[in-house]
Amino acid sequence: MLKKEELLHIADLSKLYLNENECSLYQNDLDEIIEFASLVSDADVNNSNKPLTSISDLREDTQKNEFGKSEMISNALSKDGFIVIPKVVE
Repeated sequence: MLKKEELLHIADLSKLYLNENECSLYQNDLDEIIEFASLVSDADVNNSNKPLTSISDLREDTQKNEFGKSEMISNALSKDGFIVIPKVVE
């Protein structure tokens, strides 16, 4: 079972601040996720030659002009028609 300290460490890394109710709720949820991941990692896939998806199952890419430029950047911080994003490389 996931310890409360481990959950709080994960929350801190994720910049989340959890109250006591959220801690117990997410502790149970993360336990279930970890248990499922354990089941998946233990699955024997050595004799499986079948791909997870078939190329024929993919949909065709089609261009849709649902939004104009002004609609797309209306909620974004923009300058001179360009979207401004935080600097990610020093």
